Amino acid sequence: MPEQEIDKKKKPISFLQAFFEDRNTPALYGKVSENVTGKTIFEREESESKENLKKLYSLTDIPGYLDLSLGQQLAHYKTCKCDLFDGFLVNLTPYESVEAYLKDNFGKSGRSKIRRYIKRLELCIEPTYKMYYGEIEEEEYNRIFDCLRELMMRRFSQKKEENIELPVLEEYRALMRNLILKKEASLFVIYHGEKPIDICMNIIYDNIVTSYNSSYDIDYESFSLGTIDVMKHIEWCFENGFDIFDMGRGDYLYKRRWTNHKYSYQRHMVYNPASMYHGFTSSLKMSYNQYKYNLIQFLKKFGIQHLYGKYYQLHYLLFRKNLHVEIHKHYEITQVADNLNWENLSVVDMKKPENSWLIKPINDFVYRAHDKFDKVQVMKSNKTQEFYLKGTEKSQKIILTP
Repeated sequence: MPEQEIDKKKKPISFLQAFFEDRNTPALYGKVSENVTGKTIFEREESESKENLKKLYSLTDIPGYLDLSLGQQLAHYKTCKCDLFDGFLVNLTPYESVEAYLKDNFGKSGRSKIRRYIKRLELCIEPTYKMYYGEIEEEEYNRIFDCLRELMMRRFSQKKEENIELPVLEEYRALMRNLILKKEASLFVIYHGEKPIDICMNIIYDNIVTSYNSSYDIDYESFSLGTIDVMKHIEWCFENGFDIFDMGRGDYLYKRRWTNHKYSYQRHMVYNPASMYHGFTSSLKMSYNQYKYNLIQFLKKFGIQHLYGKYYQLHYLLFRKNLHVEIHKHYEITQVADNLNWENLSVVDMKKPENSWLIKPINDFVYRAHDKFDKVQVMKSNKTQEFYLKGTEKSQKIILTP
């Protein structure tokens, strides 16, 4: 990514994109260190020459756990900073094992829940966990991204929110495979059979694994796939010697539960102190942005973020109806009559797309019954919109409703 001098027509350099995605550290920096463990993760061999210097640089999306050192030619430059939004990461260096990390960050009941979620998933659907790192076939790679698009659309339609990552998903598709082959990225997938039901892509730089984008199949939401996804990432980080699992921007309850280090994404304006104009405007802009950040933090104490979320849900419903996809059919769950004659029912072929809506009620059924998905017989009444699930020991009736 080329350097940019800020003006009215140019946007700030995205440090996150330049450093992590493009592997092109902006030339004004001679060294980058992470301040969680103190490790230097980038050091430039040659400094930028004087004739290339700008009077002002503007950069955004800088994770606060990175310390940026200007090159020798810019050592006299000054930097104004402001916070933009919060980020959360897991610092794994104090712990020798996954169990030590869990014991320090979760109570006994919390650790028990995590183990129970994993055991239940493995009992019911016998999943396959796969971390693509260093190799991935192009055909499977593209299939995973096709699935990820569908999962994201259904998940955010369920939430009634617009997904800002969806429009750039094809950019990630073009980027990620080469990074995976170079071990500069990874792609984690939970499979049910051959079907991806949880997908997470990560960017990797030195000792840092950064979660970039993820989604899961809402038909499997009973199994708490988000919790299992994070757990499997932390296990993988321990197994492969990574120190930091960065869960990225966004203040969500699940991140607060898992992480042990909070930081802020920042914007930096680097300027030549010989220019009074650039010094004044940099200080003014950063002070204004910092005021907005502090105000948002204050308003969060009163739950203002929930009203903000409601606004975006309303905006989605009013203006983005073209993005709506079918989430679930409407149905009711009842008990099966004792005198039901199973022989009068017809078998439902679950391989047909029109029957895929039954996957969610089947998952809910096997989760509660501690049964196996593959052991469930799915039957249908020949006269009514009634469906029946027959497990190893329990059964259930499903009635389609308008």
